[in-house]
Amino acid sequence: LAALLGGAATTLAAEYFEITQFRDPGQCERMACLSVRLEHCRDHLHGFYMREKGCPEGQMCTDCGHGNMTTPAMCYCENPPYAVKVTYNEACGLGKECVEGECYRPCYTFLQSTTCPTGYCMWDSYTRTCLDKPAAAAQVAWMVAQDGPARPILEESQDVVLMTPQSAFPMTFDTFRTNALGFRIAGMLIDDIMPLQNVFLQLDSDVNGMLDASEFAHLPEAIAVVEAQALRAVADDEAAGAAAEAAMLRRLGEVVDDEGRRLQNATIRPEICSSKRPREYYCSFDVSCKLDCRECGWKTATDTAFASCVRPTPETCWADGQQVFCESDQLCHPPGDCSN
Repeated sequence: LAALLGGAATTLAAEYFEITQFRDPGQCERMACLSVRLEHCRDHLHGFYMREKGCPEGQMCTDCGHGNMTTPAMCYCENPPYAVKVTYNEACGLGKECVEGECYRPCYTFLQSTTCPTGYCMWDSYTRTCLDKPAAAAQVAWMVAQDGPARPILEESQDVVLMTPQSAFPMTFDTFRTNALGFRIAGMLIDDIMPLQNVFLQLDSDVNGMLDASEFAHLPEAIAVVEAQALRAVADDEAAGAAAEAAMLRRLGEVVDDEGRRLQNATIRPEICSSKRPREYYCSFDVSCKLDCRECGWKTATDTAFASCVRPTPETCWADGQQVFCESDQLCHPPGDCSN
């Protein structure tokens, strides 16, 4: 038996356990078991790792010291607080625990972390007291800065910084992502251009997984980087479309109209598509006329004025029969159709 235990201990001691040096907003906490020989029952460095072990029967792992982003919180086993159980419509208070429901009383009267209610109170691990929970910080969706006429993206991002209240800091990645969703740069959603995790890391200069006000103030600089990438993507798309169009034109020797007449040395243009009956629309991807622009790659909106298939945007969808633009599938939908 001793030999077996010795072998097991050697295996556990040799188990590889890696702790990342810096916190990534998308990473998970590494979980592991503590040795039964250790006095503490939990070793938790928020965002990096959590090591735990069970407590003796009748005890719980709640005697915890204060921890932060750089110092792990160490917890020890302790006996649960003594309390007499009371039922509905009976007096409750210190030393009395409700069997069902909640004993609503001032937060400072709760003396242990497990009894501190989470609805209107919060446990302060530094002072080990139950405090009143502060009001939730008002979050500002970045899309609000884009209401009204179009403006340079630099001005819009500066407005985002100004509109974000001080109570929003320190800001977690989840809050950052929720606020940023729907923000557009060069007509494209920001998270379609660059992962929001990368934008967050550009701002998180101390790599602690949280943004303070001074770090968030550099948002316009980070947005400028995303804008440059968006403009490069648009330019690449246009260049690829132009190259495909030129290649197609080189292969075309002639165009046959609906009546079978052969038009020598003609090229397909929006005017030719517009002259067809029924009317068709010019698709630049394969240099052809389409009855339905949904057959023209991502240019699924119809520009009736110029007989062309174009990229769907709120403006082009409205011009295309007063349709509405759906962000979830990037398509135009008839008014009232919100099925996506």
